[in-house]
Amino acid sequence: MDTLLAKHLKPYLAYNESRISRLLELMPPKTRPLFHILTFLLHTNLQELPGYINDKEAPCGIENYAFPPDLEAAFATIFPNYRFRQIMSDYSAQSQLCVKSLLLMGSVGSMAQTVKSDFDYWVCFNEDSLNPKQLELFKKKLIDIEKWADKEHDLEVHFFPTDVKRAQVNNFGEADKESAGSAIARLLKEEFYRTCVLVAGRIPFWCLTPTGISDQEYNQYKKAAKGSSEINTGKLLDLGNLYEITTGEFFGAALWQMNKAMDSPYKSVLKMAMLEGFLDPEVESQLLCNIVKNSFHGGTPKKDDWKSYDPYATMFDHILDYYGKKQRNDVVELLQTCFYIKIGFKARKSLMGKDDLNFKQRTMLDYIENWGWDQEKLDDLNDFKEWGFEKVLSLGNRVHNFLIQTYRNLADRLKKEDKAKQMISEQDITVLGRKLFTFYSQKPGKVPLMKKAFDEGLWQESITFAADYNKQRKVLWSFYSGKHNKQALSTWKAKEKLLKQGLNILSIVIWAIHNRMLDKKTSLYFVLPNPSPVGLADIQKLMLVTLEFFPSAKISSISNKDLLSHEKKTRVLIVLNFDSPRWMQEINTLSIIYLNSWGELFCETYGGKEGVAKVIEYLSEDPSNLKKNYMIFIPHTQYSKKIHDSLKSTIVKKIGR
Repeated sequence: MDTLLAKHLKPYLAYNESRISRLLELMPPKTRPLFHILTFLLHTNLQELPGYINDKEAPCGIENYAFPPDLEAAFATIFPNYRFRQIMSDYSAQSQLCVKSLLLMGSVGSMAQTVKSDFDYWVCFNEDSLNPKQLELFKKKLIDIEKWADKEHDLEVHFFPTDVKRAQVNNFGEADKESAGSAIARLLKEEFYRTCVLVAGRIPFWCLTPTGISDQEYNQYKKAAKGSSEINTGKLLDLGNLYEITTGEFFGAALWQMNKAMDSPYKSVLKMAMLEGFLDPEVESQLLCNIVKNSFHGGTPKKDDWKSYDPYATMFDHILDYYGKKQRNDVVELLQTCFYIKIGFKARKSLMGKDDLNFKQRTMLDYIENWGWDQEKLDDLNDFKEWGFEKVLSLGNRVHNFLIQTYRNLADRLKKEDKAKQMISEQDITVLGRKLFTFYSQKPGKVPLMKKAFDEGLWQESITFAADYNKQRKVLWSFYSGKHNKQALSTWKAKEKLLKQGLNILSIVIWAIHNRMLDKKTSLYFVLPNPSPVGLADIQKLMLVTLEFFPSAKISSISNKDLLSHEKKTRVLIVLNFDSPRWMQEINTLSIIYLNSWGELFCETYGGKEGVAKVIEYLSEDPSNLKKNYMIFIPHTQYSKKIHDSLKSTIVKKIGR
């Protein structure tokens, strides 16, 4: 047994090295040095460097870490004012190294890596070796480095402190923030083993064991390794075996992926498709992590063998093969389309056979050739960011319809499984179910969330507002993507750029902000003449106030505590006379925009007296909180202070402050 483990060691290290090479190849030159720097910062605790903790008890250090040859050059790029050699001469190794292993998981090092890919690290350590204070300092160090990478280098880094003993038994906590909780314990481990890249520290023992072995056999290999002269167990880390995923766990996994789809729909499309293939009783398939492991156990990766060892391509091929056999060509076409757009490589047929392409480009061109796509198809997808709004939403609707239908299929198959509900806690079912409700449910006054395929699909670089009278002589607002003049908007092509029309300009702006179409980087334009009292400056001010008052947050980040409680209003923005004549000296119209604790945003507009009564009613629901978290906004006129103070006085009289 120990001989077999030793036999697998060399090809595993070669495979891991190839993943690191691909990772660095796909990183932009300006952020590439961070790969080495992040590890260095975690390993050390040096004054004036990010992650420094001014406490003698601060834990740090990674076992078996060796300073890479490129570290000095990376250090000079990221910290040009520090003398690397002087720092290293002052550095003394920690007597107790806290981190057993540092591993990346996810898309990095695969063909799915893009400039926007998160760097998700498992920081493996023994929690029982740290006292409460040390544990707190350790987590602070990780958070400080994360914040530095984001603020200074626009790189999204997540360090997940992973207790080795808990990981061995698939205990990843409850479903909160980025944690998968009880919903996908083994599936999380499957993805980890399929995609992990060893950055520093001990080698995951599972990567050297034969595929598909039982827990009993796995323990026998552990025992053999301990008494072996062929393999050094001090360089191995046991994070637990994985050889099967029970049917019951797929219910929680499907529910979890539906929730993740609200933030990253495309990732969830692939994972939901993978789950459906795993659950189909007509198909016998092994875990994808085992397919990847079999590939690198078979020998050292060949330089030109771009696909066989890529965890992302392995998953995608598995999914396409499944739906192809099921003759579900509509799903195959949807997955191919989303896959191509997400990869971010604008391919041309003329590039095929070129020598100066990276592995990602070569792999994508191989796919395109196999799919039989022509240049016209490629040109259309390459211009995805120029698509009309309706076309973007159409793809988003197809993605979400697939997710919903697949979830229903999985739920139907699992209804007869007694163990299905046992694999996810009742609390997680409630939490995840309410997040789904927040996204998909419709309520009076609720600002709807648009179904999108990709995060970047809805944001607009520039927006044009136009107002004109309709047949009833009411002002009709039109909201266009891009910069346009009155003449351009009179052509038929303008219809492709139309995002929304309506009589209430305030609700249109709030809808656009809530769906992240507008932000401070968006340029706003206005078509003249304008029959409305609302001007461009009013819209700009409303946008800035709304963005400031309602902090942008993902539904997936709403706390368990809030979701397990009855929903309540948390922030209330009161907008007075936004589209009223500017000579008004009293409240003519009053709009209430409020956010509740479940992440739902509402926009309601009333007449003056009715609106004031509704404001008092809403603020009285939770006066201790809302009297500190409401704001009054009114467009600037010579009467705006008078109107503002009048409402403010009424609120103070009724609820205090």
